[in-house]
Amino acid sequence: MELGLIIIAVDELAPAVGFWRALTGWSAVEDVPGVYAELRTPAGQRFGLYAVEHYVNNLGPMLPELVPAVLQRTELYVQVDDAWAVLERAIGLGATRLSEVTAKPWGDDVGYALAPGGFVLAVAQPHDGR
Repeated sequence: MELGLIIIAVDELAPAVGFWRALTGWSAVEDVPGVYAELRTPAGQRFGLYAVEHYVNNLGPMLPELVPAVLQRTELYVQVDDAWAVLERAIGLGATRLSEVTAKPWGDDVGYALAPGGFVLAVAQPHDGR
C-alpha cells in the first residue's frame, strides 16, 4: 500500500491554493476552479485542496454534522531547512501563529500556524541547538 494523495477540504479554495503555492512553491497540476486543485512537490507527492461544499458530496449524508466548525483535526507537518523563516513566511501570507518554533522531544524544532481553511501547519527542522 502506498500513500497516493493528501487532500484537505477548505472553505475558500482560491485563497487556500494561493497560500499553499506561495508558501511551498509547489506546482499546480490540476485546477477545477471553485471545486478542486492539486499541487505536486518536487519529489512527486500530491497535495489536493477541495472546496468543502464539493468535498462533502463525495462522503455521504452524515459528514456535514461531523465537520468541526473552525479547526480541523489534521496537521500538515513539513520538513524545511529554516523553520523560523518558513513560519514567518506563512504568517505573512495570512496564517495565524499558534506557537513559536521550539525544540520538541522527538528531535525537531517545530512551529505551528493555523493556515487558511483551518488546518494546522507544522514547520519543522532537525534540532540544531538554537
